[in-house]
Amino acid sequence: MHRLFILLFLCSCEVASAQVILSEVMYNPRVNDNAYEFIEIFNASAADTISLFGWQIGDQAEVDSLISPDALYRLAPQQFAVALDPGYFLTTGIYDSLIPSNALILTINDNTFGSGGLSNSTAETVVLVDAAGNTVARYTYSLSNADGISDEKILLNNDDSPGNWANSLRADGTPGALNSVSRREIDLAAIRLWFDPPKPRAGDDVQINAVVLNRGRRTVDRFVVTFANDRNQDGVAQGGEEIGNVTVEQTVPSEDSVVIRRLWIQPPAGRHHILAILSAPLDTVTSNDRISARLSVGYGSRSVVINEIYYAPNTGEAEWVEFYNRSSQPVDLSEWRWRDASAEFPIMFPDSALIIAPGEFALLAAVRDIARADSRARLIVPKTWLTLNNDRDRLVLADFHGRVQDSLSYLQNWGGQTGVSLERINPHLAGADSSNWSGCVDPNGSTPGWPNSIFTEFVPSQATVTVSPQPFSPDSDGHDDAAIIQIQVPATTATAHLKIYDVRGRLVHQLLNNSPIGATHQVVWNGRDAANQPVPMGLYIVYLQAIHATGGILVEARTTLVLARKLN
Repeated sequence: MHRLFILLFLCSCEVASAQVILSEVMYNPRVNDNAYEFIEIFNASAADTISLFGWQIGDQAEVDSLISPDALYRLAPQQFAVALDPGYFLTTGIYDSLIPSNALILTINDNTFGSGGLSNSTAETVVLVDAAGNTVARYTYSLSNADGISDEKILLNNDDSPGNWANSLRADGTPGALNSVSRREIDLAAIRLWFDPPKPRAGDDVQINAVVLNRGRRTVDRFVVTFANDRNQDGVAQGGEEIGNVTVEQTVPSEDSVVIRRLWIQPPAGRHHILAILSAPLDTVTSNDRISARLSVGYGSRSVVINEIYYAPNTGEAEWVEFYNRSSQPVDLSEWRWRDASAEFPIMFPDSALIIAPGEFALLAAVRDIARADSRARLIVPKTWLTLNNDRDRLVLADFHGRVQDSLSYLQNWGGQTGVSLERINPHLAGADSSNWSGCVDPNGSTPGWPNSIFTEFVPSQATVTVSPQPFSPDSDGHDDAAIIQIQVPATTATAHLKIYDVRGRLVHQLLNNSPIGATHQVVWNGRDAANQPVPMGLYIVYLQAIHATGGILVEARTTLVLARKLN
């Protein structure tokens, strides 16, 4: 009878000992000192308290006796114990704020764990030995950890195979607490986010889909998913960013998943950062509660158009192409594509904020230094430049989905020459129509980032000349010192003569001499003649002759202006 009792007692002790496991190993603390190494153990029993008196811990070469500084060796059911290096108690105690008050604190009867501490260069095997000398746990740690990252056991009740251990998700580990890689009672995780259609066009409705996985141990039957357009990309659904909430009242067992859907009615064109955020009662793991993905909604056709082409630059200058946002909303050119007739593959714009507002310009150039460019225009310099042909070329601009926004095939006779760009007359008219293009008439030869010199919103029905102010007084007093002569001709482009005569019909000054102009043009007269001498006060005649650049039609217009001076 006594022998049977002793046998049963020994068996029960062995079973109880087997429920004490290794659960965490800190072999590479962020402070490079053995004093900050620790080994965590756990009593996996649901009912048995285990005495650790006489137990040992260490590596494959040497084990040391566990010591309780408070002489409390009893490890309660589901309790963690942290075995700290003896030198830790002489340090600043970086783990003090991490170790819960209900954890059992232990140390060892040696200066370091095992034979000289836990190695950072050689994977060692940590062993746990009970009072009877039985090895109850054995784990060989990995060497991939960054400083301050421990090895943690994932499923505490499973074996010590490498697949059941992982790097801690928290700096300095989780001494005395549930491992960061272990399953919680309640833990919902957002694991996937996608859209249907994946590449929506402007005006399409988009269905947002999120997969929610129950990683916890318990079944979950109620939670909320918030979908948001994270405009400032801070990972938080702020006021005005929410797309909508979905309350889920559905049983989701442990390790099962469910797809949550929300319809977004006609999202605005552009690139959006979409968030799906989970909220469930008692879910304390917040690191996996949100997921984000980019949704790119295409812009309407010809939102951005090719507006000016500098294909034959002067020596020392670079080629460039100007784009114009003709739409009523900002357009993000990030990851748009560009190619010409000779390109085998399109050139992609950088993946960064390249937003141009309505009515603004962007310049695609081979270099950053563009002569005479407006500094307000967005500058895009791709890694590879597609050289533009002078005689003819085909240009295609496509959005981030690869859908064509604008294209044209230009010829040299459309306009432009060395040092003179090819300009679009009206960005709202067809780009493939040669009559909507002509050479720049600006004296500089191009207008990068500025309104085109030949831009015409409408073609006047007749030629007109107007002068302002009337009268003007070129006496250098800072008031009305110059006459602004405004010209309009019934053509998109023309060559013009503009002359000033006195009342006797004598030529005073020729302001334009066979000069190229657009449908509208301005000339400034300073009240001086061809020899740069001041002319007398009086009445003068402004006479315009213009010839349509392609039709050869001559038009004329005239007006009078009054030049006044101060009387002595």
